[in-house]
Amino acid sequence: MTNNFRAKDIVLQPLERLAIQTLLGIRFWDRVQRQPVSEGLRVTAQRLSADRSQRLGRLVSGRPTPSGVIAFFGLAPEERVADDPAQQIWATVPAERLVAIDLTDRLDRFLPLSFVARLPLRGPFTGIGDWLTTPLLRPLPAEPGEHFGVDLWSAATRPAPADRAVIRARLVSGDSATPPPAAFALVAVNQVLAGPPPEAPYHHFGLADANGSLLLPLPYPPVPEPDDGDYPSLEQQVFNLEITVHYGPTTTLPGSAVPNLETILNQPAVAIGSHWDSSDPPVLQTGPTLTASLQFGRPLILRTALGSPEAEEKEAVLRIQP
Repeated sequence: MTNNFRAKDIVLQPLERLAIQTLLGIRFWDRVQRQPVSEGLRVTAQRLSADRSQRLGRLVSGRPTPSGVIAFFGLAPEERVADDPAQQIWATVPAERLVAIDLTDRLDRFLPLSFVARLPLRGPFTGIGDWLTTPLLRPLPAEPGEHFGVDLWSAATRPAPADRAVIRARLVSGDSATPPPAAFALVAVNQVLAGPPPEAPYHHFGLADANGSLLLPLPYPPVPEPDDGDYPSLEQQVFNLEITVHYGPTTTLPGSAVPNLETILNQPAVAIGSHWDSSDPPVLQTGPTLTASLQFGRPLILRTALGSPEAEEKEAVLRIQP
């Protein structure tokens, strides 16, 4: 049997080429480590109706890119474009669409998130857009170029960074014997200073989870100038902090398991239960702020005191009064 096959008889057919551009990419930012995060995150996107009442089309999973941005492919047919650069999508911008974003962390470092983005968006979404009533960042950046990405919020299960101060709390709402958790309460921290304010204000935020548990890693405050010019050792440093809590009604996007991040960040300030007084029966004493002392090298645990604000005996929780 003779084999008459010859290599020159092979006719190579060019493969079909298809160019796809993403209409939406999102950068998520860890303020504690000051870096973008994509590893371990599961982020999905689905189009929303214009009134945000229902989801449309299929659920699309985000893909991490080498630059740390999570990109979404399959949200709109305009992603498929011709090879000719003159016919790329940005030559004729597609119609705007709202998109529901849902995030969970498989490594349990960050709280789940849900928020609204918009496509098409040229460049990564970093938390600021004109379709939002407020940016998805706390604190707000002092300069326009300082928003590096949508803030991720530390979960109570995150290992506390060794080089950071740590504030913990379990927040509950009301003065009953079995108060409900203050789910997704927003906690703000400022340094109390006797002298002039520093050039960079010490202003940080943390977010409680659905059970009211808070882990807030943050840098140590600037060391205040001593009155006599003699600095104590670092282990003896104590920093006075002022705590405020924001808590109130939130809304949930259709199909999302957690409140819309935009409404979480717009919660109103509430009263904080500093202590129970010594009357019979005891009455919860509240105020707009709580003053607490952070000692270097030790976690600060926020709790409601029993008897007086300075009492060593405290509840296991920090109460708030909406």
